Amino acid sequence: MKIGSDIEIKSDQINQKGEVIVNGTSYGISNCNKKNINRGGDLWTIHIEINTATNTLNALTLSGSVGDAKAASFTLSEPTALSPTATYDKVEVGAHRAKYQVFVALQSIKIAEEEQAVTTAQYTINYTNGGNTLKTVTGETAIGATVAADKAIDVDGTKYILESTEVPSITIKAADNTLNVPVRKPYTATLNVTKKINGTATTTTTPLTETDDHVATWSYAFPLYAKGSDGVYYKTDATTFGETGTFTDGETINKTVDYTTADNDIVFYSEGEAAAVNSVNYNYSNGADGHVAYQNARNRGISVGSLDAGRYSFDVFFTGVHKRSLGLRHATDDPLIIVQPTKTGESSTEFTLDATTSDLYINGDNYSDKKTLQSEDFDYVVIRRINSVSAEINTESNLTSFCSTSTVTVPEDVMVYIATSADNNTVQLESVDTKVIPAGTGVILYSAEAGTKTLTVGGTADASLYTSNIFKAATSDVTAGDNTYALVKGQQSFAKVKAGVTIPAGKAYLEITAGSKLAINFGGETTGINKVATEQTAPENSAMYNLAGQRVSNSYKGIAIRNGKKFINK
Repeated sequence: MKIGSDIEIKSDQINQKGEVIVNGTSYGISNCNKKNINRGGDLWTIHIEINTATNTLNALTLSGSVGDAKAASFTLSEPTALSPTATYDKVEVGAHRAKYQVFVALQSIKIAEEEQAVTTAQYTINYTNGGNTLKTVTGETAIGATVAADKAIDVDGTKYILESTEVPSITIKAADNTLNVPVRKPYTATLNVTKKINGTATTTTTPLTETDDHVATWSYAFPLYAKGSDGVYYKTDATTFGETGTFTDGETINKTVDYTTADNDIVFYSEGEAAAVNSVNYNYSNGADGHVAYQNARNRGISVGSLDAGRYSFDVFFTGVHKRSLGLRHATDDPLIIVQPTKTGESSTEFTLDATTSDLYINGDNYSDKKTLQSEDFDYVVIRRINSVSAEINTESNLTSFCSTSTVTVPEDVMVYIATSADNNTVQLESVDTKVIPAGTGVILYSAEAGTKTLTVGGTADASLYTSNIFKAATSDVTAGDNTYALVKGQQSFAKVKAGVTIPAGKAYLEITAGSKLAINFGGETTGINKVATEQTAPENSAMYNLAGQRVSNSYKGIAIRNGKKFINK
């Protein structure tokens, strides 16, 4: 069949575009409207020639004119291959107003069609190797058609590929249509990657085969951390996380990745592409990324399993910022934590589990106006157990306010104070005979040796020791109200905070009605404990009392009173 001659479309409105659709592909005529042209009179001519024997669009010309003025045109630059499964049983034409994108009436369409005479001829393709013909393919098709060789053939279960990187072809003539195609076996090689984790080696062997397009490459990738047989994650010292190269026929390639440094704080690690919805070739920990399912099905994504009670850090290395997030949630509950990145790179957020929690999954969520079924793109995610937190004891006051979202244990040289009452001028502090601070409890910490103190996460807290405590705990940033008081930096006093100012997370504060500045009364005395002696100077056989006036034994540690003098009993 040949669609030839002309197809004429004449419109009766201005501001119009036309199109012809051949085999599902649209070819459009640009706006034919010209300035000062009256409505009506635009004439479009469409000429199409399709060779169904060779599956090519040989000619396509679209032109428009108004009087002597050329309005629009399109001409196919060269024959275009069409789908080999095309039936050519429909050619569509139409027009619409460009300005309003609505279809318009056509005044007339003229279509003429003529048949194409097709003459066929026989052809032969011989696939040869070393002068021997391995396979012969014969067929018949139209003269003028092009027949290409296959990139690969199978002979009795053995695969062969073309010797040439170019695919040979033949244009069918009336006679003598023979094509000889040299082929060979694909190159093969072996890749051995040995992973050593804390000295224990395992080797993964991968057979390599050249592709039909003569691609003979190898590659391997590995993560930043790997889990050993002892359940501990180990870190590699590598700075890049994979290699690639080309192989020759029969080559054996040996590579080794060594993990030597234990990181006992890591309880879970996963690469983004390892569980990705649309993963690419792995390039672990080095920028290649993936994403996981949206949280509307909470028990999908990356399965974390179970985590024990404790304090954790959720660290994600993001590779994109598309108004999506990544979070950790229980299979049937709201998220424990959600991280929404504002820039690429690592983002970290802490969370606490009060009890062992199972069925945990990492998956995604949307925020702002972005709506997808996947998480933000990320390279890898790490969950770390937080075994310690720090508190900075001021060098001038020897104090700091403190709270934690986890139960923590203070060092031996640190004393814990709670606030038991306050009046218009004074805050009453009492020492607590314990080193363990419950989660979410505001306190004052004192140490004669100022500086950074490391507090161990965990311990058994006695909540009854804190029942009279009036301190509030800023477990996250808190905006001060009209009656908020905070410890003055470098002083042993509290001062009223201006409303709207932020109390940072990790600090203790008061919500009371009092004067603008409050002195601290330690155990019934307003004298500053920063004047306490640092060595025991009273006779050891004298009675010793704590700051609450209670008699204590010589084994008592901390600030004590003996013979009316304060000292630190170490």
